[in-house]
Amino acid sequence: MALSIKNKLLANGILAIALTLVVGVAGYTGIFRVDHSMDQIVDEAKALRHQMAADMMHDTLRSDVYGALFDGVQGRYDGRDKKIATAREHAAQLTKSLAAAGETSSAEVKAMIAKIKPELERYGSTSAELVQLALSDFPRAQEKVPAFVALFEKLETEMEQISDRIEKTVELSQKSGDQVVDVAKLIIVLVCLFAAVALIAISVMLARGILLPLDRALEAANAVAAGDLTVTIDVKGQDEVGQLLAALSKMKDDLA
Repeated sequence: MALSIKNKLLANGILAIALTLVVGVAGYTGIFRVDHSMDQIVDEAKALRHQMAADMMHDTLRSDVYGALFDGVQGRYDGRDKKIATAREHAAQLTKSLAAAGETSSAEVKAMIAKIKPELERYGSTSAELVQLALSDFPRAQEKVPAFVALFEKLETEMEQISDRIEKTVELSQKSGDQVVDVAKLIIVLVCLFAAVALIAISVMLARGILLPLDRALEAANAVAAGDLTVTIDVKGQDEVGQLLAALSKMKDDLA
């Protein structure tokens, strides 16, 4: 079925819109992938920040205990309730920070945090208990120090492993994010090039399909107008130009 010039132009416009939509979809897909990758990086960065806060509380609790032991051996018990409350607050912050790190981290890190959670809670309660004992029953507190130190060192090793895992995950997420950005840019560029080449090629074909027959029609009309009724009018196509050529051919035959 032959298309009229009107339909050809309409089809070219629809094609241009379709190619624009393809470019838009490619761009949206690229942006979506980049956004998802950036969300992962942000989540891992949050996990690392919370892990660092937990690590700081881990050391702070040890300082609370050693400070209370120093006061206890000196017989200084002023501010006892406040120091005990501070140790309990630090223990709560330690648990809260590590739990927050697990909320935005990978499944592997979540499993590692869940594994040390009982020891972490025991470390927090032991620290608060030791602060209280150091400021009330120093000899008894001294007896519990070796176990406390062993628990501190064990947790320190495990928390270092968690920190290392989170840092590696952050690095991997950043590398993955860079790759996603590069791929997204490449896809958008390739799709834009394809769309541009396709649109130019089809537009050129369409223009040739319209202009060449029009040139033939113009030549035939000029020849007939000059009185040349021997000119051959090649009628091709059934679009508006083809109909014009057919009319010119009939007119020439009638005049002859």
